[in-house]
Amino acid sequence: MIIENNKPIRVIGYPESSLTDGAVQWFRLDSRNEIQIITPEVFLDLPNKSDYQYFVGFSLDMNLRKSICDEIDRLELDCVTYIHDSCLVFDTCKIGKGVFVGSFSTMGYHSCIQNHCWIECYTLISHHVEVGKACVIHAGSLIAGRVTIGDGCTFGVKSSAINNISITNDVTVGAYSNVTKDITKPGKYVGSIARYVGE
Repeated sequence: MIIENNKPIRVIGYPESSLTDGAVQWFRLDSRNEIQIITPEVFLDLPNKSDYQYFVGFSLDMNLRKSICDEIDRLELDCVTYIHDSCLVFDTCKIGKGVFVGSFSTMGYHSCIQNHCWIECYTLISHHVEVGKACVIHAGSLIAGRVTIGDGCTFGVKSSAINNISITNDVTVGAYSNVTKDITKPGKYVGSIARYVGE
């Protein structure tokens, strides 16, 4: 399911990025709108930004991603939201604008996904989970049981955070890593019991 209007779609990212390309390919399956990739720099220089609807489709520079998302929200621009038809989304789940939810994912009851998040396939966002703005959660991740995630966070493939955990802004959780306690310091965390390894 794609949520859009009749304006041309501008995917903000880079042609060589798999995230950008993935978004474009999914949108082309469901949308009848013109779709074009533009870089963040081109987006910032666009004179008539309100003529388009947007999707933020890159993640290598999370600070730049967050700043682009902030600018979109500040200007109250239209955004594309995409939820694959195979997903299970509880009716009490709140999903913001500009969100992508990949195939066979579950968004549990009373969960909340803020604007501009990318959630890949086979991901479980379970009950009472809050995901902050501009986060990227890669395939097979498990986030369950009243977990709160800050803005601009990245979860690697098959990572997890379970049961009454709070994670601050700008945290990267490595692939196959398991967050077992609160994270209050931004940076990178890896391991079966995730530990801080630096900025």
